[in-house]
This record gives sequence, C-alpha cells and structure tokens, in this order.
Amino acid sequence: MARQSQLAEALADARRRTDELFTLLVPDAFYDRPIPERHRNIFYFGHLEAFDWNLICRKTLDLPSFHPEFDKLFEFGIDPPAGRLPEDQPKDWPSVAEVNRYNTRVRQAVTRALTSGDVPEQLWRVAIEHRLMHAETFAYMLHNLPADRKIEPPGVAARILGPPVSRAMLEVPAGQATLGRKRGNGFGWDNEFDEHTVDVPAFAIDNYKVTNGDYLEFVKAGAPPALLGTPRRRVAPANHVWPCAAPTHLARLRHPAAGVQLRRLDRQIPAHRAAVPSRRLFAGPYAGFHPHSYAHSYARSYEPRL
Repeated sequence: MARQSQLAEALADARRRTDELFTLLVPDAFYDRPIPERHRNIFYFGHLEAFDWNLICRKTLDLPSFHPEFDKLFEFGIDPPAGRLPEDQPKDWPSVAEVNRYNTRVRQAVTRALTSGDVPEQLWRVAIEHRLMHAETFAYMLHNLPADRKIEPPGVAARILGPPVSRAMLEVPAGQATLGRKRGNGFGWDNEFDEHTVDVPAFAIDNYKVTNGDYLEFVKAGAPPALLGTPRRRVAPANHVWPCAAPTHLARLRHPAAGVQLRRLDRQIPAHRAAVPSRRLFAGPYAGFHPHSYAHSYARSYEPRL
C-alpha cells in the first residue's frame, strides 16, 4: 500500500505540473503552434491523458474505449504531408471543451486503475515520466508564444521586479560524484544503470543562473544568437536574444535566460572561459537538481508583462 500511495502522489504531482502549464494559455492559444514542426497546443492538452488511457486502461486492463476517435487522434496527432511541415488548421481539431470532457473521464478511469493495484509499477512510472517529459518540453514551447498569448501567473511580476541580487562565484572543492542506480533497488530506466563514481575536479560556479542580460552581453561579444526550433529547422529570432524580447527592459534583463541552446562557451569565445555544468556536477554538489522542475519553474515566471 505504501508504494501505491507513493505512485498516487507522484501522478497527482505530475498532473498538477501539466495543468498549471495549460492555465498559462489564453483560450484561443490552445490552437496556436509555437514551433512550426510541432503539433498545436491542443494536441498536447489531449495527448497527456490519451497516453495514460491507452497505456494503462486499454492496453493493460483491456477496458473498452469510450471515444476511439480521440484515443487515436491524441496518441499520434495529425500527420503532415511527407517531407513537409504540418498543415492542419484549428478547425481540424475538436473544441477545448470536448477535449476537457475526454480528459476528465480518462483521469477518473486511470485513477480507479491505480486504486485497483492491477497495473505493474513500471507502467505507472512510464506514465508519470512521460507526463513530466512533456511538462519540460511544453514549458519551452510556451517561450515561443507572444506575450499576449499567455496569462501571467499571480505574483510573478513581484518576484521578477525585486532588487538586483549580489552575484558571486562559488568555489566547489574536488570530490567524487555518484552516477546511476544500483540494480534491484526500485524502478529505473535502462540508461540509469549501473551505479558508479567519477572524480570531479575543483570548479567554480555562479551562485545564480545566467540571465537575459548576461546572455545579451555574450552575444554582443561575438557569440551566435540563440537558436529556436528543432535540429531540422533552426531559426534565429528577429531580436537576436530570446526570450529577452525587450532587451532594454530591466526585469527581462535580470530574468534567467531560458530556452537557448547552451553550448560550451569556451568553444565559441575563448575570452569566456566557462561551460555549462555537466551531469556529474549536478550529481555531486547539485544532487537535488531535477530538469523537469527546472523547466517548469521557468514557465511559471517566464515573461513579465511590459
């Protein structure tokens, strides 16, 4: 029962994260497509529940479908013509109200399935991780939407418009970091095994995240601007630095830079002898870091209104 309670709590937390992200959209923005190669937002609104339903209820418990059309639509989406970008239109998708009714019914069925205890733990882990993965990717997709297509969460501006922080480099001594997981010690993905230790040399790290202002200075010094989109089609934003849409706005300059493609800085400009922290650094002194939470926190406070 303890494990079942843990799974229920983890699923509820993952649902809260994705629910919060969709509350950031103005009503008709559900039909926007922030990234040309990706689906419209409405797909992800239905996909998260359809995935759980198809995996847990249909394929594992063999429950009859109450909406086969949505089960298929939100499992795969609307495929684009071969070799071309998606061409589907908002009218090709169901209404938000219809999808919401589908989602509600699916959640009720999935919650009952969890209570029954008839589904292997690994499948619940897959469902939870799948939702967290989309929370991370959808958070970054939201950065591609104009500010007027998003609703500012309560209290965000107050947090962003505070006084400037005191920046400093923190010295971290050399040591060992433990990576991976031990086998036979609970659920884990294939690429998490086996547990092993690595030596980490001493390093220094900023006490705060890189801000839009920092990244703007980096670009002014000669680095290529941030690139958005997918590997097949990268585009540089018109303002050259993103998401700092108004570089002169103090709040935007102080806000952490999100969504940029962070490569090793010392490979771009020798004067910037810095690098993006590696996994082994986060496994050691920053062991509490979780990428899903990191991306989600950005989405909750991504872009103050002007």
